[in-house]
Amino acid sequence: MGKVLKYCLWFLLAIIVFRACEGCAETANEVGKTVQKIEKWEQNNQKQENEEKKREEANALIDFAFVPKWIDLGLPSGTLWAEWNLGATKPEGYGEYFAWGETSGTSGGKVRYAWNTYKWCNGASDLLTKYCSSDHKHILESEDDAATVNWGGRWQIPSKNQFDELRANCTWEYVTRDGVNGYFVTSMNNSNQIFFPLSGYCDENGSIWFRNSTGYYWSRELDASFWTGTNKPNCMILEKDETKMSSSRVERCEGISIRPVRVHKAERSRENADSSDYSQGEVKREKSEKEKLEESLDALENMLLLESVSNY
Repeated sequence: MGKVLKYCLWFLLAIIVFRACEGCAETANEVGKTVQKIEKWEQNNQKQENEEKKREEANALIDFAFVPKWIDLGLPSGTLWAEWNLGATKPEGYGEYFAWGETSGTSGGKVRYAWNTYKWCNGASDLLTKYCSSDHKHILESEDDAATVNWGGRWQIPSKNQFDELRANCTWEYVTRDGVNGYFVTSMNNSNQIFFPLSGYCDENGSIWFRNSTGYYWSRELDASFWTGTNKPNCMILEKDETKMSSSRVERCEGISIRPVRVHKAERSRENADSSDYSQGEVKREKSEKEKLEESLDALENMLLLESVSNY
């Protein structure tokens, strides 16, 4: 009898232990399921955060003054031209109007483009405070270049040489595109195109003149006659029957268009390099390995920019 009782007690104890273990297993299983749910929730939450971050980054690219892709026209210098004007959102857009050497245009509250509102003078054309005979500066510094300030350090207002190169290596066709008169500029080297609208200019009363009949585009340097005291910047002038560079028809306080160009970093420190004219198909200077690498990086960066924007 004692042995039977002993065996029964051991049997009951075994059942209790088994059920306890079974309960522990069920509890452990439930804990495991809960942990998995938490991990899955965290993963989904992280995924949502990553997607939101990517969306914000893409929107930032789009919202950043609608910085366009650049167009490679196969120019000898390697200069890349923006697809549209500074302040515009499409090739047919006129964009903003800027006084020469000012980095804020009409969207920044500029209304009147006159000598008494111009940043670099004391109210009159003969009282200039910068880029004049007193400081002998004749090329815009980066902090006064509207393209650089608004779109970043690789962008700048074109030089006269870059305009001349564009005119020498492209065909210019006067067209009307979506109701906007302008010029289709087609590369003779690779057939890529850009469009220049005839955007007119903004005067001292804030009125827009000659829109759709004449286009004015700033260069980043004063005319060579600067040394004789005229203090007028070069600009490209586009009319129905003529394209030319001139400094005789626009005062630097007046508001006109800017078509930025994108250059290699090395070019920013070479303000007067390659001062001779470019002729069609002729390269005045061999590109260094560094410049070739930068061109490849530019192309890759442009591709990634377009891909990121198109995804959103």
